[in-house]
Parts: sequence; C-alpha cells; structure tokens
Amino acid sequence: MTWSRRNFLATVGLGTSVSAVLNVATQRTIASAQTVRASLQAGSADWTNIHDLFGLDQRYIHLAGLLIATHPAPIQAAIEDYRAALNANPAAFLQENNGEFQAVVRSQAAAYMGVQPNDLAITDSTTMGTALVINGLEIRPDQEMLTTEFDYYSTHESLKYKAARSGASVRNIPLYQEIQSVSADEMVDTLIAAIRPQTRLVTATWVHSSTGLKVPIRQIADRLAEINAPRAEADRVLFLVDGVHGFGVEATRVRDLNCDFFTAGTHKWMFGPRGTGILWGNPRSQAAVSPTIPTFTRRSGWGGWMTPGGFKSFEHLWAMARPLSFSSSWGHPRWQSGFMD
Repeated sequence: MTWSRRNFLATVGLGTSVSAVLNVATQRTIASAQTVRASLQAGSADWTNIHDLFGLDQRYIHLAGLLIATHPAPIQAAIEDYRAALNANPAAFLQENNGEFQAVVRSQAAAYMGVQPNDLAITDSTTMGTALVINGLEIRPDQEMLTTEFDYYSTHESLKYKAARSGASVRNIPLYQEIQSVSADEMVDTLIAAIRPQTRLVTATWVHSSTGLKVPIRQIADRLAEINAPRAEADRVLFLVDGVHGFGVEATRVRDLNCDFFTAGTHKWMFGPRGTGILWGNPRSQAAVSPTIPTFTRRSGWGGWMTPGGFKSFEHLWAMARPLSFSSSWGHPRWQSGFMD
C-alpha cells in the first residue's frame, strides 16, 4: 500500500483528516477557554473557574509555578490524544505530521508574542534557549560578555563555557544595591554605565524568581540602541533576555521589549507541556548567532535553523500550541492583575 495521509489515518482509525486526530483535545480546549472567557466578560470570574481545570492534590497549597506547573485539563487531553495517535503508528504519524504540527506551534507562539513564526525556535527549556544563543554567538577574543549577579545559573554557566572556547571575557556586576530601595532607574543606569567599547553581549532576567523583581527590559533596550547607533555591526551590543518568569504573566508582548534574543520555557507560568520552550531572535540580530545543534526544520527561517533536531517527546512539543492559545483566551490584563481583586 502506498502511504498517503488518507490511507494512514484510515488505518489507525482516525478518520480522513489530521484534524480528526486532534478533535477531542481541540474541543476540550475551546470549551474550557470559552467558559473562562465568558466568566471574565460577565465579571463573575474567580479562581474556581481556573482551579477546576487542574488536578492538583488538595492537601497542599501549590505555589510552585516558578519551578514547574501541572498540566491543566485541556493540555493534558491534547498530550494524550497526540500520544495515542503516535503510538498507533509512530513512524508514519511522525513523518506525515511533525512539520505541520510544529508550524502550528510557531504560529500560535508568534501570535501570542506579536512576532513572526520564522523568527521563533522551539526548544526544551529556557536553559536550552539561553545556551543556543550564547554558544552560537559571534564574538571575538577582544570582546566581552556582561552579566549581573542576579542572572540565573544557566546563563552564568553558558557564558563561562563560551568564554573558555572563544577567548572572550565575562564580567559580572551587581544590578542594584538594595532590594528594599531598588528602582527602575537604578537598574537601567547601573547596567548602561557598565557598557564598554568591547562589550558584545548583555544578559538580563526579566523577572527574578528569587524576589519577584521585574527588570525594565524595554528601557535598557532603548538605551542600548543609542549606544549601538555609531557602532559597526560586529561591535553592536546584543541583548539576551531570560524571560521565563514574565512569559505568561506580563501583559507586554515580546516584540515590544525591543531586545535581541528572548528565551523562555512554557512549562511554568504558561502551564504548558513539560520540557518545552521557545527562543525568539530579533531579525536585526539573527545573523550574529549560528546554530550549534543540527535541525530537522531547515525551511522555517532562522527559527527553524535554531530549533534542535533529534527525537523528542513529540506529543509534548506538538501540544505547546494549546497553552499559547488558551492563555490568549484568558486575557493578559486580567491574568496579570489576578482574579480575586
């Protein structure tokens, strides 16, 4: 038998369209999102609407969203439906659908972030996205990478590894003096004052998990643009943001941060599938970073080239589209301010 999409789906009992494979999960997602959205519009939403979507152990008060989140019912349903279809005929289902499903993920992520799909890579985590940018960075031995004491371990380690291979240096500075009195102006001025002619990369963490401090990313990016204006392309200061603790919470879209690279996992505040993440590269800066892991999605622009290939938990990867569309349905401003105000 010649394996066509129609023959394959008929063989595994999933109908004559790829959409049939996902029908149950899609309908559950839509129904749940519509319920929450209707409550929001009616002004009657409280945490019960959200709470009912999660299968959390009621013996505990769960405050671990900064670490790893549970899968809400629509996401779990999507994962289970993808897994069932993949298990029924793994090779054929993967070959027929992987490219299409990853394109859907990019499309949903792009809509949520306000960017273009081809500028997005799909990763396993914030750590992977951070490492891909730093590992692939074009930097000379006479240049430096600037970080702060409050950036995450994964950022610091990636910078250390890159410095050892490239001969470039790493400089670590405090972003502020006292958490009790810190201001946006202090953080911006401190970081900008530390920029030198040889500075090639600056890292920042959008929201600090240890304190909840939010770093003024856009203000820093705008000041860096002034510094970069007279610089040659190879000397531009590139701005890499670890955005995981703002992603899914803050109302600001990634495109409006004006940074050069943005990386985040989706398994924290996005309530996405475990082991999934995104990496965005600003078109103005993509040429400064090259892939370091072979990809299987070469025809999807810079984001495709930067997406690591290999075999993965595909049911989790494909289900990334669900939390992105689901969170959009809840609405950023209401989610950011809380449902109990």
